[in-house]
Amino acid sequence: MPTISIADEAHWLSVRESNVGGSEVSALFNRWLLSDGSVVTLHCYEPVPEGAFALGCCNPYQTSYGLFLAKSGRVMPDDFASNERMDAGTHLEPAIAQWAMAKFGMKLRKVRRYHTHPTVTGWGASVDYEVHGPGMHPVEIKNVDSLIALRQWVIEGDEIQAVPLHITLQLQHYIGARDTDRGWLLPCIGGNKLLRREVEAHGPTLARITEAVTAFWQGVRTGTAPVQAADYGAVADEFAYADKGAPPADLSGDDEAARLARRLMRLKRHVSFVETVESNVKGRLALKVGESSKATGDGFKVSWPVIQRKAKLIEARMQTESSYRGGFTVSAVGE
Repeated sequence: MPTISIADEAHWLSVRESNVGGSEVSALFNRWLLSDGSVVTLHCYEPVPEGAFALGCCNPYQTSYGLFLAKSGRVMPDDFASNERMDAGTHLEPAIAQWAMAKFGMKLRKVRRYHTHPTVTGWGASVDYEVHGPGMHPVEIKNVDSLIALRQWVIEGDEIQAVPLHITLQLQHYIGARDTDRGWLLPCIGGNKLLRREVEAHGPTLARITEAVTAFWQGVRTGTAPVQAADYGAVADEFAYADKGAPPADLSGDDEAARLARRLMRLKRHVSFVETVESNVKGRLALKVGESSKATGDGFKVSWPVIQRKAKLIEARMQTESSYRGGFTVSAVGE
């Protein structure tokens, strides 16, 4: 279990950029809908079956192509500017760790070392906590919103039955980097329910992570981007400073470009159709809600808040006072 002592934040960022970390590993994997209706999860350098549709990256915060651009230096990586949720996690983690020690009798300690996989280059982990004792098992603390837990986790009583894939991959990634046989997950649900789950090393998952990390850094070294997993947002960032005077790209004879263009035009027609139908259905349901801000029915509920905006002076003109309706949302009861 090779370790690196971190001198300061700048050193940590430098080490981090040369490794795929625990919060990034799920960005190496994407879900695909196959022509037979089944769904598969592939790492971003695996061949994608003909006719498959992308269902998105397994990482909710980053994409495969975006990670490639950042690690290969083609775009500047995120500046890690904090947001309210990140700030909450930073401040609450020590308290959750203290709570876990009191509730479960665990001996935890803060980790200030960076770990790298003993055999796989480019696999690194910055673990926040570990069990103080034999094995020094990694501990992942999660501050989980109650609605997210309801929609994305499976919890029965005090037992965690299933967690989102990106969290599973993160903890297995830590276990692999630490070269140990298990780790712990400590989620705090809704700010007032602390659970724990012991997670054993899972050989097939660790093997898949090994394949993905190895293929990813090979791609970085050779300049081979995971084009099958390219998303528009990341590509737009890549070419944000393109030459405005560049001549039109000639894609004549490019069969793949023609096929992608036809697929995009078909999808846009479908989106337009669905949006039109949605507007009609939403409008008819909104008529039934009328002046109310909320409604409930047989198996559904509606939220349609009235929002008051006060008048204020803005640059070059007066913004008049107005009243308007906020987002119209419909969800199944229990969500």
